[in-house]
Amino acid sequence: MTRPLAVALVALIAGFASAQTAADTPAAQHVRALTGRGAAQTAAAIEIAKLRDADADMAIQALLDRNLHTYTDAAGETIAVVAGETAADGRVPLRHAYGGAPVVDAAGAHVAVPEDALTAVTAGRKLRKLGRELLRLNGPDPQARRSAAFFLGRQQDDTLMPLLMAARDSERAKWTLRGIDEAIEVTRLADEDPQVRARAVERLAALHSGYALNEFGKALEAGSETDADVVEAMRRAVARIERWGILTDVVQTTWNGLSLASILGVIAVGLAITFGLMKVINMAHGELMLIGAYATYLVQAGFKSSLPASAFAMYPIVAIPVAFVTAAVLGVILEHLIVRHLYGRPLDTLLATFGVSLGLQQLARHTFGAQNVDIASPGWLTGGWQIITGVVLPYNRLYILALSVACIVGTYAVLLRSGAGLRIRAVTQNRQMSACLGIATRKVDRWTFAFGSGLAGVGGCALSQLGNVGPDLGQTYIIDAFMVVVLGGVGKLAGVVCGAFMIGGGNKILEGMTSSPVAGKVLVLVALILFLQKRPLGVFPDKGRHEESA
Repeated sequence: MTRPLAVALVALIAGFASAQTAADTPAAQHVRALTGRGAAQTAAAIEIAKLRDADADMAIQALLDRNLHTYTDAAGETIAVVAGETAADGRVPLRHAYGGAPVVDAAGAHVAVPEDALTAVTAGRKLRKLGRELLRLNGPDPQARRSAAFFLGRQQDDTLMPLLMAARDSERAKWTLRGIDEAIEVTRLADEDPQVRARAVERLAALHSGYALNEFGKALEAGSETDADVVEAMRRAVARIERWGILTDVVQTTWNGLSLASILGVIAVGLAITFGLMKVINMAHGELMLIGAYATYLVQAGFKSSLPASAFAMYPIVAIPVAFVTAAVLGVILEHLIVRHLYGRPLDTLLATFGVSLGLQQLARHTFGAQNVDIASPGWLTGGWQIITGVVLPYNRLYILALSVACIVGTYAVLLRSGAGLRIRAVTQNRQMSACLGIATRKVDRWTFAFGSGLAGVGGCALSQLGNVGPDLGQTYIIDAFMVVVLGGVGKLAGVVCGAFMIGGGNKILEGMTSSPVAGKVLVLVALILFLQKRPLGVFPDKGRHEESA
């Protein structure tokens, strides 16, 4: 025998042996069973999921994609395969369902057959749903694994218990592990042994399971549980979970108030400049926010079209200075063309800037359309931080909170710790004396208005992470922002913080008490009016003397 022939024979034998070994593995056997029907097919999917074998999981995915088939080869053996793209001659190349290796004939050539040579493997709706959750349970996303485990637990199927136990043993994420524990105990609620059910009830109470609270309530009301010890355990569990629910409601309401306060804070800090210090009632402030939001949208579009996908996560950071500069430039134009002619005439300024507001809204509709534009958050701004069971703090609102603090601290540093801030305060307090001291008051007016406008643009950039952006975005929060500035004390940064907390927190507390957002806003407005009757200058009144001369 020649050497090349010997080498080829050895390789063929080795490949055959390897194929035989792969075909004899438990995973490969379960994949073959997946081509069956009924309970056997479901059991095979569960067994595949237990193995946590990516090659075997491919078969479940192929089943969900309607691309799992059986094929009878030349030797008369029926194998599980997936089909590739149909070629020009109408034939499809085949790959093994387990592992994805090409199906080859005796000569080592890749097998391609007509589509009618394959028998499609079908799955019912229940199995397809189960298959999706089994794949998610083995996936990389902790939240998806937790959701999948809970779905499997609600089935209360003993055959799924080994799978859940295996998932718990391999899980490292804290809250996902807690969710798997909850799914296991929910499964045990269907156990025939009352002692097992009672322990499951106690464990679910310790986990503060909201799902269990509903199930226990229905069981106690219907009288479906006959064991006295289990019934008593359910009563104790209901009381314990309800107490926990009160605590989480308080924490969630507090967070919602803080979240709204941070949104109002990042918007009102710009008003604290234009309205508080300059005494200009700028009704176009909301549209300056809108400009910042659309600038963020354009930055996002630029990142998508011109930069690699890996850079997309940075677009919210890049959008902050872009939104600031864009809104500030528009503010300079607005101040030069309109506002500078109306200093000392607040009613005329209000009417003029209200007209600008309507014009900018119409310009936004003409440029971007009347429909909202979609702004997608990067991965680090999606999801949330779960601090306790039942309370999740969304990352996008934490980002806005951080941005609000940065804006207020930055504004404080500019106004109170810089030469520019000293000139701003001098001009707003006594314009004539400032001019006598050589300060260019017109230039100070221009750049002060630009700074306040830029902060409005940053507010729009922040709001863009909460949802879609449309022409009416600025009108949603502008009234509340004015209320914040008036309540806190005109021109006071500490008043911005205090007013934002009072308006934001009061809104959320009263919404919870009345179960109506509209009623909550009405009550907040009534409370503000009554407060200003007693303290018309706000929480932090300005005790200095101002001169309003032009």
